[in-house]
Amino acid sequence: MSTCTRSVLVTGGTTGNGFRAAVENARRRPDHCIVVASRKDNAHSAKASVEKLGQTNVQSLSADLGDQKNVRSFVESWEKNKFRSSSPCFSMLGLQILC
Repeated sequence: MSTCTRSVLVTGGTTGNGFRAAVENARRRPDHCIVVASRKDNAHSAKASVEKLGQTNVQSLSADLGDQKNVRSFVESWEKNKFRSSSPCFSMLGLQILC
């Protein structure tokens, strides 16, 4: 991504606080690539939603952080897309409480 000076990785950025973090980072850092990572295809939906808000600096990648093969694939995709080194990383992983 030659127009980006840095990248911001947001895991869990498809809904809730993670989505808000992706939107706010896209707005405040127009020269950064905001990379939304999700284990499902929801990242593409989040990217489209952020773009509807007028931000075009958002990308989506698949990343299941609980699967080592998928993490390796994520790293390969990161390198293939030539994202700049990451500035902050926002990890908005969900919390599950079993009763």
